Amino acid sequence: MRLLLSLRRRRQRKIASQRRRVLSLRCMRKYSKTVSKRRKSLPRPNNTAIFFCHLRQGSCHPLATNLPGRWTFPSGELELQSNGSVLTGSREDRSSRDSPLSSLFGTPKTITRIEKSQFSGTVSGRTCKFKLETTRTEEPSGWSLLGTPSDSKIEGYILFAKDGCSAEVTELKAGRPEKYYKISKAT
Repeated sequence: MRLLLSLRRRRQRKIASQRRRVLSLRCMRKYSKTVSKRRKSLPRPNNTAIFFCHLRQGSCHPLATNLPGRWTFPSGELELQSNGSVLTGSREDRSSRDSPLSSLFGTPKTITRIEKSQFSGTVSGRTCKFKLETTRTEEPSGWSLLGTPSDSKIEGYILFAKDGCSAEVTELKAGRPEKYYKISKAT
């Protein structure tokens, strides 16, 4: 009888431990599913978050000293000058072309297209909040078939490298980052 009771107890213990193991496996599976769901739902950092994180770090560094010089932007080269924490620069491009109306109406034979770019920015550490305004005009005025050329205004942030020879730029449109690119100092 005692033997039978002890066998029964052993069997019950064995069944109970198996049940606990199965329950713990179920809990572990459930837990791993919720963890994987959480991992999937976590937002991954995008270019904007990464850039602004670096921008925040760059503003804590000392003021960059070797920023003046010729910088290569996608639209062309700009000569930048530094005056304390203000960075300014300008560029003027002139191109000439034949007037399509010159043979019909006896207008001037060439039209000169003038593109002026003005850069202004405030430097803080290795960062710069900038504004780049470009105006386009034609001389003599009023002889273009397409009307007056358009002007553009670009705002954004620049994060200069520690050596001051390259930088990352983000352009803003309606206060939101739109375009990312790199610029470098021309040698």
